[in-house]
Amino acid sequence: MKNRLSKQREFLRRAVLNGRVPQAFIFSGPDSQEKKEAALNLLLEANQGRQLRYPDLIVISPEGREISIARIRDLKKELSLSCQIAAFKAVIIEKAHLLNRFAQNCLLKVLEEPPGKTHFILITKYPDLLLPTIRSRCALLKFYPKEPLPLERVSEIEQLLKQDLAARFAFAKKEEDLDGFLYYFLKYLRGLLLDKLDNQQSVKYSFQHLKELIEETESLLLLFSTSNVNKRLAFENLLLEI
Repeated sequence: MKNRLSKQREFLRRAVLNGRVPQAFIFSGPDSQEKKEAALNLLLEANQGRQLRYPDLIVISPEGREISIARIRDLKKELSLSCQIAAFKAVIIEKAHLLNRFAQNCLLKVLEEPPGKTHFILITKYPDLLLPTIRSRCALLKFYPKEPLPLERVSEIEQLLKQDLAARFAFAKKEEDLDGFLYYFLKYLRGLLLDKLDNQQSVKYSFQHLKELIEETESLLLLFSTSNVNKRLAFENLLLEI
């Protein structure tokens, strides 16, 4: 199976590198953690690798069946506060289609005249439920469903990570389906990355280490796409660092 950076991640990376990150995004697609991971990665890159925390990063989720106008009014107050660490404020709205009509109208005014430098990312499965005026002010990035990680692969990877370095390298040398295994290994690491975001104590690897390791391995695989020998070296480097 061919390893490659997703089009969405590549687009976001280039936007940061070129200094052209839109003020507001809509990340649309089926419910998945990928969109939130992409949002947090984008903001992390835009903040030069320094993690964002409240009050610089504000994450809004539905309370019950909707997001109320009261929550967006509170958001306006939070955005009026000075940044603590970051060079900008960032707002992620999960399940943005659950903003009620009053909340959407209130959010539209915030998008029109944001206090200071602010980036907005609206995550939704149903972008058409947002007001056309909101959609017109946001860059739309679509995400598509991906297959779940097979349980047998999870077991295989977890067993490998428990072994010493010599056993890991022996596995790397004898693995025949190198492309397939690396694809699932990187998918597994992205899952750890999300665990790290959701629960700071659940994963022994740091957020930044996991992020850099995934990106370094993907870059090497792109560079060495025609050589199994070099792909094996990329795999060994991953096993050495993890």
